[in-house]
Amino acid sequence: MTTIYGLVEKFSFTRYSGLGISVREDHAPLNAIVGDIRDSTVGIEFTQPEGSIQVGDVKLITHDIYLDLHHKLKEHNEIVILDDEETYRAYAHLINELQDDKIPPLDRFKKAKKAGYLYKAQRDEIIARNVKESKLDHAFVGAYHAYSLHTQHGFNDVYIEGPSNLEEVKQSINWEIAFATDENILESSLRNIILRYDLVRIGDLSGQVREELEKDSNEIRSLERYNNLFETGRLTKTNRDPDFIGAWVQGTVPAQGYFEIYIDESSDGIAKGMIIDGNGDATFEGSFQGDSVEFTKIYTEPFMQTYLPGEIYYRGERKYKYYFGQFTSAVSPRLIGSFALSRYDPKSGARILNATKI
Repeated sequence: MTTIYGLVEKFSFTRYSGLGISVREDHAPLNAIVGDIRDSTVGIEFTQPEGSIQVGDVKLITHDIYLDLHHKLKEHNEIVILDDEETYRAYAHLINELQDDKIPPLDRFKKAKKAGYLYKAQRDEIIARNVKESKLDHAFVGAYHAYSLHTQHGFNDVYIEGPSNLEEVKQSINWEIAFATDENILESSLRNIILRYDLVRIGDLSGQVREELEKDSNEIRSLERYNNLFETGRLTKTNRDPDFIGAWVQGTVPAQGYFEIYIDESSDGIAKGMIIDGNGDATFEGSFQGDSVEFTKIYTEPFMQTYLPGEIYYRGERKYKYYFGQFTSAVSPRLIGSFALSRYDPKSGARILNATKI
């Protein structure tokens, strides 16, 4: 049985000015476990002991915590590299391309989503595969990867790191910022602050930590959907065609708000079913008749119900093959924008996906 340890790679704080703040970190429970590991097969989330990969102007640096683990464990254990250098290099190439400020907005959006997919979603798949295939005694990975190994791949002997004195550290930082007379004094004072970590079994995670990990999970699913959309023209891998497809826009490229509508039942002019988009899944109820559409959607997942709670209203009129209109939120007055909608066929889907405006 493999024991999984999910690590916090680096915890950062931010001043009101936006500048980052670092404090000392104490991983005492983790270090105690590492000190007792001998004659084992150990997987570590990194690509190479050298610690960095350079592609053009982009330098990807391995987090110190993994290099430190490798240094402590390599003498008495067999080390298995869990990450993938090729994926890192493909990601770095895209980051290099995104430095060009002349890239059109739609192309920039697609490249950014692809980069995110490689760095987060594809690496998560590779790490999970390597953990399952390598017959490990122990695996040290990022906290989300550990959470994913439990929720998506059935590993149960999982521990997640979390700060044990976070509020105390925040108060200390605010105090030092308020009373420091110059930067040198502030930097000296910050070095005396220590953020301490506990290791908690996966079933005993606090609500706040679990909420953060669910947020990461939702982001990865979103990246997987966009990657599938740009490669196949569909958000998910399903044999069922949607009844309608569309895009909502809030000051960005239409592809960001691409959605698919699946009607499950219809009676007396009222349709009900499911809407799938890059954010998640939602139920809907409304009318798609004649020259107008009007429907209400509600996201179904707990995370999305927190992020975008309540009913979101869509109302539009037909112009040629498409419906155009506005959406608003019953809960969030700032959530307002335009949308376009059409009956599904591959050509109309491609036109909406590649549109530069609505």
